[in-house]
Amino acid sequence: MTSKWKILKLAKGYQGRNNCIRVARQQVERALQHAYKDRRLKKRDNRSTWIQRINAGAREYGVSVCQQLQRCLLTCASKKTS
Repeated sequence: MTSKWKILKLAKGYQGRNNCIRVARQQVERALQHAYKDRRLKKRDNRSTWIQRINAGAREYGVSVCQQLQRCLLTCASKKTS
């Protein structure tokens, strides 16, 4: 069980009242759950944006994504060897 003061530090705005530790604990628990979930949603959104940008760049040159990645890998490999 976490300390009462840790809970109240996380739940700003609940510090003035005496009987609100239960409400503050519930709010902190809910906020932490949403933060956990939204970190994963942020990664998902960034991944889809990244894929859209790669596809747009490939379409600009009239090649497929696989062909573009192969060209990138070949140029990176040639730079490492030289």
